[in-house]
Amino acid sequence: MAADKKDITNLSPEQRLFILGEKDLVPNVIGWHRVQVPAGQKWLMYCDGRLVEQFDAGPHTWWNGFLKKWKAQMINTRVELIHIPIKGRVKGPSGLKDLPGKSMVEMACDVTADLELSVKIVDVENFIQYRDPLSVFLASIQNMVVELIGQLPYDQYGQWVTELRTLIQNRLQGNSRHARDNAEQRLGIRVEDVFVTEFKPSTVNDRTTLHMYQLVERARRELVEAEENAKRDRIVAQSHAEQGNILNIAPSILALQNSPIGKALIEHDAELRGLMVHAGLNPGINITMQDPTGPLPIQPPSISGYLNQPPASSRPQGEQITGYLSSTGNTSPLSQAPIQQVPPSSDGGEESPVDPGRQSSEIAALEQNGFIVAVNKGTVKYDSQGLPIAGDREWVLQVSQRRSSGGYITMIFYCPSGYPAFPPRVQVKLPSGSGFIAMEPNSLMEWHPGRRLLEVAQEVLQSLPPF
Repeated sequence: MAADKKDITNLSPEQRLFILGEKDLVPNVIGWHRVQVPAGQKWLMYCDGRLVEQFDAGPHTWWNGFLKKWKAQMINTRVELIHIPIKGRVKGPSGLKDLPGKSMVEMACDVTADLELSVKIVDVENFIQYRDPLSVFLASIQNMVVELIGQLPYDQYGQWVTELRTLIQNRLQGNSRHARDNAEQRLGIRVEDVFVTEFKPSTVNDRTTLHMYQLVERARRELVEAEENAKRDRIVAQSHAEQGNILNIAPSILALQNSPIGKALIEHDAELRGLMVHAGLNPGINITMQDPTGPLPIQPPSISGYLNQPPASSRPQGEQITGYLSSTGNTSPLSQAPIQQVPPSSDGGEESPVDPGRQSSEIAALEQNGFIVAVNKGTVKYDSQGLPIAGDREWVLQVSQRRSSGGYITMIFYCPSGYPAFPPRVQVKLPSGSGFIAMEPNSLMEWHPGRRLLEVAQEVLQSLPPF
């Protein structure tokens, strides 16, 4: 009740949404008042500043009394729409399923939204006891937003704001266990419904999520592309090998046939074959320079050519081939030709070509270091025609060692006559290999009589990859 009888209440701008104002009343007939309350309004009737009656919409008549002053306070009973902006921070997205470390990354997102609340005043006396009732109403909603929004997960489609709207509406209408947030009991305002009119997503987070998704998809595509390229390369390599066997051209040159170097090599090979044809020579036969005064050697035809490696039967004993173009000076390490094992000698009664004392010391050193030794007394060496070379023998020593991952690595040493003045040859067979491969470690290239076969074997084991 106001101190001044002329003013029933002091209205703030916020209250004027529901309290439309005041009106002085005078008798229409001598001593009688007659008023018509419009639809959507309720009048609070004050007599000399005291609330005495509430009139709903419709006509009303009452006696004025003696020396009484009447005043009506007009209340808006219609449903009004109140706009309330909200903002806060929600949980960031959980991340992509294929993103490494996604469980460790959790970022908050700043979001905003606009709510429209349809409200109606139902308890005027409760409402007018607040100086700024709508400020209290807004503060109550913001308090609920701070409490609830941090529990919601972010999504790009606004599902979080729909869930937030439902939670706020249940609290304001008193449908939850939080009775203190009931707007009708607190402010005399009934919340009919809550609407979401607009929400703004987190643009930075959306861009980050999109970027992570693009990275994952790009990695997937590159992996599939790499697998397809590997399959294609295997097919192309097999095709080049088959074409090389037919055309007598190294597969490495066929792989370069579309490059300037490969085209130049193929053109020079064709020119060389053409010159040999014009000179009356067969391009498929290897031409070797011999002493004109000596006897002509009898050699089988060769098909080495310009781009082909010579066969093993046409190479000197012990020569190693390290590439397809060895005959032209190019030593590209594309393949290694294993040295064929020669059959053991049948005349076991001959003396070994290596000193027996040296043999015993070599075997003892290998066995002490875990090698399994199998000895052959000697083998006969043969020339290119398959005929034995008189007085030329080798001491053959085979050693093996078991790897921790399973299987054995086998090495065969061919020690010529005069060993250790002359270096041996070594062949190696891996557990996963199908044959022996000739190797020439540094200890053989820098050979001197003081070295041992044990040093060569240990260097070969260190140079091999783990199995």
